[in-house]
Amino acid sequence: MTDNQWDALKKIVNGESVKPLPIGFIIDSPWLPNWYGVKIIDYFTNDEIWFNANLKAINEFPDVMFLPGFWSEFGMCTEPSA
Repeated sequence: MTDNQWDALKKIVNGESVKPLPIGFIIDSPWLPNWYGVKIIDYFTNDEIWFNANLKAINEFPDVMFLPGFWSEFGMCTEPSA
């Protein structure tokens, strides 16, 4: 998250209006590894792949706030119906 994005987020949390309205995404598994073109197991077991996938996302979409940023939420990796 950039300094400008952080400032905008703080304003939003404090109930202030922000223009233009920012865009924020929560990205994690399975979307991010599939979008990056790697197997989910490789995404979670290889630190370099994990880092580069997250880095590519922020570089491809520089105006988007990624919340909470680089994270790995293993609970989101499992298929609930499995």
